[in-house]
Amino acid sequence: MNEEMKFCINCGKKIPKEAEFCPFCGARQKPIGEPKEEPTEERNESPTAAIESANDADYRYNESQHPGMINSFKLYLADAFTVSKRMGRADYWWSYLTVVIIQFIFSLILFGWLIAYPIMVINIDGSISINSGKFTLVALLSIPMAFLGIATFTSMIRRLHDTDHSGNLMWFLLLPIVGPIVLLVMTVLKSSKHGERFEKDSRTRQWYKKWWSWVLVLLLAVLYTFSLASISSADFSGLDYSQTPSTSRGDNDDTEDSQSSSAESSSEKSKDDTVTLADGTKVTIVDKLTYEPNTTDTSWHGSKLVVKKVNVIKTKPFKYDSGDSAYTAHGIIYLKYSYTPTLDVTPMDNEATISTNTGTQADIDSMDSETFDDIDSGVTKTAEAIFPMSKLDNVGSITTLRFKFPVSPQDTNSDDWKDYDLTINLDK
Repeated sequence: MNEEMKFCINCGKKIPKEAEFCPFCGARQKPIGEPKEEPTEERNESPTAAIESANDADYRYNESQHPGMINSFKLYLADAFTVSKRMGRADYWWSYLTVVIIQFIFSLILFGWLIAYPIMVINIDGSISINSGKFTLVALLSIPMAFLGIATFTSMIRRLHDTDHSGNLMWFLLLPIVGPIVLLVMTVLKSSKHGERFEKDSRTRQWYKKWWSWVLVLLLAVLYTFSLASISSADFSGLDYSQTPSTSRGDNDDTEDSQSSSAESSSEKSKDDTVTLADGTKVTIVDKLTYEPNTTDTSWHGSKLVVKKVNVIKTKPFKYDSGDSAYTAHGIIYLKYSYTPTLDVTPMDNEATISTNTGTQADIDSMDSETFDDIDSGVTKTAEAIFPMSKLDNVGSITTLRFKFPVSPQDTNSDDWKDYDLTINLDK
């Protein structure tokens, strides 16, 4: 308590006599050996007057005594919702470097995962399916991203204050190209002794004790969440055309002419259509035919399986990797089917296979399909299956499909399984 004090040669505040640097402004003090100034009446001047007497060329301001990645980042976090202060050049750029590294690593992992495993799938019928687990995880991860966004914004305002410029210059961000360049130049300027005019000597509660801080973070996190969800999506709605053959295959010549005309019409409509698979692969549609066979199977306890719709789609060759195997696909077969069991069951259509009369077999693309979960007795559910085909030369050449998948009762003591093996005729 009896420690001798002196006045800072820069800011005029009282500091310990032995201090080499001012703990308030960071200015270097005169060595003890040099003649010291007595605290005369001049020392009773206001801090502003003392600042005016400082040497402009040597003026430095950093709230951290030792700016660096850790110390400056701590200051960045502590003042995340504060604008009525200054932030020195060293503190600003050290904290900025830390944030860039964190966001780069975070984005690299998050965006890679979102592209590989989409949150939202736009189905062929136009409906939207959202993976609630992934959506919740992204929502939680968006909270720190929102916080860093706010903290970066306010730290730039404090840096502008330190250069004796108003935070209103942040409006320059609305100007494309020019605005960010102007602000970049402002943030690399050295500290100005006049920047103290922006400081307010008001000590309030920490930001995390203020309700409005959390409301702001959560609102921005919601925006981040839906932005990421829109990026992480697979769109199959472009596959759904109501293109049905206009005649049956009664007479061979007439059927071929009708089918050729239908295929030309389909090709003309879809020549520029593309869809994106769950792994980000872009698929271009070349030709397509749609059927509504309504093929029904009630052979197992009266449970009703109905294949309602089939799309035979020729595409430009694309690389398909199921995880177990990889090959070049030349088309896609889409099935829409419903199931109404007479007992509680677990359909395993995520293991479905399909084979064609042309001798090609394919496994279901489980990432891009909407398959069944458990179904209670008497409940009807609808599923959609996608099968990438390694060979599909002509959409009209496929006249028969063989659709297979197993179903088991939910009663674990029952061995009464059903292996569906359904033949679907497309020439009717």
